[in-house]
Amino acid sequence: MRLLSSLYNRRTPAPISVICDGDSITAGVTNPGGYHYSELVRAYLPAGFGVTSNVAVSGQTFADMLSHIASTIGAQVTAAHAAGQIAIASGFAGTNDIALNGATATSTWAAAQAYFAACKAAGADLCLGWTILPRTGGITTGSAANFDAQRRTFNLHMLSSYASIGVDMVCDVAPEPAFVTTTNTYFYVDQIHPTVPGQYVLTQRLAALLLEYIGQHRCRLVSADTSSGPVAGGTTVNLSGSGFLGTTAVTVNGLAAAYQVLNDGQIRLTTAPGQVTGVGDLSVMGGQGASRLVGAWTYS
Repeated sequence: MRLLSSLYNRRTPAPISVICDGDSITAGVTNPGGYHYSELVRAYLPAGFGVTSNVAVSGQTFADMLSHIASTIGAQVTAAHAAGQIAIASGFAGTNDIALNGATATSTWAAAQAYFAACKAAGADLCLGWTILPRTGGITTGSAANFDAQRRTFNLHMLSSYASIGVDMVCDVAPEPAFVTTTNTYFYVDQIHPTVPGQYVLTQRLAALLLEYIGQHRCRLVSADTSSGPVAGGTTVNLSGSGFLGTTAVTVNGLAAAYQVLNDGQIRLTTAPGQVTGVGDLSVMGGQGASRLVGAWTYS
């Protein structure tokens, strides 16, 4: 698994909504009744973590997913933000790009980049990418050997260069030897779709990635570019740190400040009028915890 951001210990789970988009594996076409990773992963997550939602449709490529992003990812992001949750867009695809459309690793990588860029444009706070599982069935364009070569090349790109296409974390579900061959009990006889045991393997790897995020990524206020301002207020201050997504309040000397979360590591605030002159704290509070800089601000 890979996480882009620096990680820190935290005490409480962040309110997160994981929006699961993808092909028939994500949709659970061969595993009705909730026996697919987007449903199973809920049992591994602590109370208060948030929700997972499945917006996948059978047989999708990255281009198919991109074409309906407003009604899938966009709609779920809006709902997540309304509930005060951090929206993570998960895109599980690539296998059909290569096996059905004859795409190369390079063109599949470009399609993934377009998809994840659109997820961010739709308001997703973070994007989660996946490696591509092996398969020997249902390959209508090219050979099984070519599919595997293109898949492996794509996976190397995803594991080493995910940040370059807007992905923030990667769930590696195809490391050897777990899925070294499709002729084992992890796959149905179609040699494409994971069985329930196979879906549990996907689930456990996704859960481990998300639990790492929950357990280590917290609000941490590190510095401010300005340390004082007039008691009349109106001073602009830039805060730096991590875990700022989901911030619900920023205070200066205990007084609520107007603020804008620029990204996970930056907040820009405007000080409110102070009651008295003097030294106080800068504080950030939200779903990922709370942090403060003691004695970091002086009203003059």
